[in-house]
Amino acid sequence: MAAAAVIAAGPLVPAETAHAEYPPNAPSLSIDTTGIAGDPLTFTATGFAAKQQVVAELISKAPVLGTFFADSKGTVSGTVTIPATTKPGPHTFRLTARDPDLVLSAVINVLPRHHKLPPDGQLPETGSGQRTFVMFSTAVGLLAAGGGAVLVVRRRRTRR
Repeated sequence: MAAAAVIAAGPLVPAETAHAEYPPNAPSLSIDTTGIAGDPLTFTATGFAAKQQVVAELISKAPVLGTFFADSKGTVSGTVTIPATTKPGPHTFRLTARDPDLVLSAVINVLPRHHKLPPDGQLPETGSGQRTFVMFSTAVGLLAAGGGAVLVVRRRRTRR
C-alpha cells in the first residue's frame, strides 16, 4: 500500500515554473541617424531568432554592407562602413533575416565626406547666437518705445 501512495503522489509534485516573457519584446533597431560617407556606422537590433543570419544593407544602390549572426538571445550588433561614394542625403539602413522573416529599417542621413561631426555632447557652431542677440535687443527696444509712448499719452491726458 505504501508503494501505491508513492505512485499516486508522484504526479502531485509541482513542476518547475516556466519562465516565458509575454508578450515578447517587439523587435527593435538602434542606430545613429547621421553618418559620414566613408565612416563606420554602429547598430544593435533585437527580435531575431537565436543564431539567425542577418544581412545589413544601405538601400541606395549600394552593395550589401555586411552579414552578421544574431546571438543566443536574438540580438545582432555590429559596425559597417558607409561607402565613401554614398551620396549625401537620406538613405534607408535595413537589416533582413529569413526563416523566420524579419526586416528592421531606419532612415539615416548621410553627410558629405568633408563634413565633420561635433564631439559628443556639443552642438555645432551655427552663428545664430549673434542673430538671437540682435533680435532680442530689437524686441526690448520696441517694448521700451511702446511703454514710453503709453506714458506720454497718459501724461497728456492728465494735463488737460
